[in-house]
Amino acid sequence: MARPSVVIHVVLGLVLLAASAAAQTGTATQSPAVRLFSFPTEPTVEDPPPGCALSPTLPWEIARSARQEAILLKNLTETEADKEALSGAAGRLHRLGYEVSVAATEAAWRTAVVQLRSAVSDLMRRAEDGAKASTAPSDSAIQQAHMGIQARLSCFDSVLRKEAEKPTASVRPTSQRAASLLTAATIATGNGTREVSARPVDYFFSNNWRLYVRSTLVLDKREEPADGASSADTVAATAPTDTAAEAPAANDLAESVKAALLDPFGGPLNVAAGFHTKLFTPFLHGYATDGAHGVFIDARIGLRFIELPEDSLTLVDGTTRVTPFYQGSAGLRLILPVFKDSPGADNPGGVEIALTAAVTRVATADASELFTGKDGADPLLKKTGGSVHLAIAISLPGWASLDISGNVWSNSKFDRRFLIGLTLRPEQSGTEGAQR
Repeated sequence: MARPSVVIHVVLGLVLLAASAAAQTGTATQSPAVRLFSFPTEPTVEDPPPGCALSPTLPWEIARSARQEAILLKNLTETEADKEALSGAAGRLHRLGYEVSVAATEAAWRTAVVQLRSAVSDLMRRAEDGAKASTAPSDSAIQQAHMGIQARLSCFDSVLRKEAEKPTASVRPTSQRAASLLTAATIATGNGTREVSARPVDYFFSNNWRLYVRSTLVLDKREEPADGASSADTVAATAPTDTAAEAPAANDLAESVKAALLDPFGGPLNVAAGFHTKLFTPFLHGYATDGAHGVFIDARIGLRFIELPEDSLTLVDGTTRVTPFYQGSAGLRLILPVFKDSPGADNPGGVEIALTAAVTRVATADASELFTGKDGADPLLKKTGGSVHLAIAISLPGWASLDISGNVWSNSKFDRRFLIGLTLRPEQSGTEGAQR
């Protein structure tokens, strides 16, 4: 078993203590400019108007529903000018739904809500005008359709008015804390090894800018000595010699080293600052304005600390050194629920597909002979490494997910690594089902 450095555990403990202190004081000390908020997950209208009990209560849901009403009005309209105007209104509502779902500040969110209410009011006037124009007995069905649209839009307007009138301090924060502690833990197996990884800290500077702390420990596959042979005999029999035929290969390295280098979020201690936001994806139809689902960008830069052997292929037969690596990664995440129309947040079957490209650079290449080689031989490890990682998760939002992940490419001499695991989350983690 790869023994993690005591230094790494001490540093990780200090990070957890600092984050815990920030979690207790984060809300009180945050300035309004970086106060975190999200789109309410519970109804915000205490007493909905008559007939509005089934109306959507979240701004992005209202944008999606109002867009459908605009399309209905377009189908009821006969003139080409009005049809073109309503097509433009539907496009505007689609865009506003996206803006209100990804707003990074209170000011941006409030502006989007006000503009959304204005767009809904414009549709209400069009529906009212259409009802007044349909006075002939033969147009009674069309008149009733216009009046129904007007009534539903009136419900939307009532909800948006209450949202827009809230004082700044009443906008719901994403969390009562600026930091989330131990958001998830994963147990995975593959390539003859087992991994235990944890997400000790997620610190939110804003809705988009975050700090991630990750820790992954690998249980190496150990060879048992043959009958009658001692452990020393086994080490001696497997020790590399000076002959080219028996020269050590990169795949002879400890599994913990390979995993830490190939996993974009791996290593006993991985600290990174990142930017996370949703892309405008009109091709996803109903999910394009849903703040919890769609296509997201996940970019990170930071440091990972890996325990490397100095003069041996394993971490148990020689001296080791905790070596820092610079790291950067950029990924795309597609997150979609399976059951689109199921009520509630905890619906089974949510799917996340993440493709991440990562690069690492050792900070001190002289920390290990793995980067320099011996007697003119090629080094086992490159100073700059690159990899492409694919992860797929099928989740029950709020408590667990089944994960399948692996490397589809790397510039190292390692074999590809594929893992299957179970991730447990103590509390619902929003859009980040398999997020690491």
